[in-house]
Amino acid sequence: MLTVGDLAALATAAGTLVVLTGVVRSVLAPGSAAASFARAVVLALEFFLAAGLLRLGQAMTFTALATIAAIILTRQLISRGVLRPLIRGG
Repeated sequence: MLTVGDLAALATAAGTLVVLTGVVRSVLAPGSAAASFARAVVLALEFFLAAGLLRLGQAMTFTALATIAAIILTRQLISRGVLRPLIRGG
């Protein structure tokens, strides 16, 4: 039976796979490399956020809460600051 820790590890592995896929796609299509990689990073951060939230459910500490807050902040900064200008063409 899967535990919460196993699910968190699975989400982390999925996020890592998404980043690696983004790197490969960027190499294969250099014309749209930045936008492709930015999309991959944004999606990977969603998986990392899910993993962090699962781990937070196990360890209710201020350190765990700060880690989740940092992941959410990073996700927001990347998705708003990097991805949107690339999609708009700016």
